[in-house]
Amino acid sequence: MSRGSAAFLLLSSLFTLLTGCGLLELEQVGAPPGTSATAAGPRETELHAQKAEAIQTMGIDRLQDEGLLGQGVSILLMAPFKAFRPGTNVPVGFYLEQLVQAVAPAARVIPCDTGGDFFNLDPVQFGDCLLEALFQKPDIVVVGAMSWDTQAPGCDDLLDGRLARSELLVFAGAGDSSAEGLAYPACVPGVIPVLATYDADQSGQLPYLRGCWRESIHKDELACFTNYLEGRTLLAAPGAIVTLDLFGVDIPYCCSTAIAATLLGAGVALLLEAYPGASIDKILQALRETGVPIKDRGGSTVGVRAALYRAYLLLGETLQPEPEPTPDPNPSPSRSAKDFDLDENCLIDAMEFSRAVEAWAGGEIDNELFFKVLDAWVSQANVCL
Repeated sequence: MSRGSAAFLLLSSLFTLLTGCGLLELEQVGAPPGTSATAAGPRETELHAQKAEAIQTMGIDRLQDEGLLGQGVSILLMAPFKAFRPGTNVPVGFYLEQLVQAVAPAARVIPCDTGGDFFNLDPVQFGDCLLEALFQKPDIVVVGAMSWDTQAPGCDDLLDGRLARSELLVFAGAGDSSAEGLAYPACVPGVIPVLATYDADQSGQLPYLRGCWRESIHKDELACFTNYLEGRTLLAAPGAIVTLDLFGVDIPYCCSTAIAATLLGAGVALLLEAYPGASIDKILQALRETGVPIKDRGGSTVGVRAALYRAYLLLGETLQPEPEPTPDPNPSPSRSAKDFDLDENCLIDAMEFSRAVEAWAGGEIDNELFFKVLDAWVSQANVCL
């Protein structure tokens, strides 16, 4: 077991690199300079600011009020756990794992380091994470990393084919370039691409937004940095800013469709907990039917922002079990061959058998009873026994 050092301004010794596919465990985090480490560790940090707005926007808070916390659901989180996001000093995977735990704190999170940095995947480590997903078969896979180039790597290689046939539920950010076309791996068949929206009304430029300036930003607008496809309506979730309050220091993590994919994936964990027998298709259909339409700047609908609480209510209606049939208060007694023993001598004679033939021809008795009477007549068996 080798230990990777992540000492960069604020934090040191964040993660321990494990064997195989790069699965990671969080370790104790040192306090930033000038602060005291009064908290027990990063798993006790609290997500603030627009995380709270996003959770309310999607109805996650109402699901949590219902007692849904992701119990019994496993989430494999694929992200760079050592590369730092531009403008921040905490690795990408750290933010996304904290976001999963804020949405579905009882879910089992399996971190897997994709290597590289946020926009340049390490092909070997990323492939190992995909293979780990195929091996572990988690309930949900969230991909918090992508390739900047929408054309490379291609979306038709062998690994992608295996992923598409695996029937895993995989969420991936559509891409962070506002380009036409989905970034890898959101373009892989079988992967659910997620657009990013704004989760609150704002003014001016968001921090670290790569020159994506707006005079005003409104809730449920399509984020200016997200990829989308004209003519295709994708699922969407907020993806603007998540601010971590780490040891009393606010650290913003800005502007990523990976945030949107993580919020949606962790939110779906609550639906899987509520309706463990629901098919993935049913859940996705409920999300699409109850979501808020998202339009591009030209006015075309390109996505639906997930409304998880409304999807939860719809699933509750559509997945209601069929009502049990009301029992007959005066059921007819079951009939037997003895019912045709009219002279009560415990034998079926020719006349009694002919009565059975008439009853069978008239639909009064079924085939099974008719053949029992036939057998009793032929064999002259005692029907009173």
